[in-house]
Amino acid sequence: PLRAGRGDTLRGRSPGAPCRTAAMARVKLYRLSETGQWDDRGTGHVSMEYLESSKALGLVVMSEEAHTNCLLVHKIYAEDIYQKQGADTIIMWTDPDLKTDLALSFQEAEGCNYIWTQMRLAQDSGRKQQREAAEGGGEG
Repeated sequence: PLRAGRGDTLRGRSPGAPCRTAAMARVKLYRLSETGQWDDRGTGHVSMEYLESSKALGLVVMSEEAHTNCLLVHKIYAEDIYQKQGADTIIMWTDPDLKTDLALSFQEAEGCNYIWTQMRLAQDSGRKQQREAAEGGGEG
């Protein structure tokens, strides 16, 4: 699995739990190879989850073939590293931890827009925490 945030674990997900909730969208995960080709890393369902070890929200993609197989765990960064493309069906970014480009291709624009909105809210929250910490008024 592609893991960012070094050793993140998921809160509230029991092994073998079905990946079917209203907040999950069907996606195909791609990773840019060293040769500049987009490699298909699998199809699954993406959701926003709280990542215990990062103490932050992140994207989690669970394989649709094996519900216990995690294809991606990615902490949402406050910095603007994310782009939405392709008629509102693709979200891509350069992952600072993996040092590579990743892309989620959504089956439906509705799912892409929902996840994009959740990501933006997580980024806004992260920026607010950074400002408060810089001003000495917040923790971490």
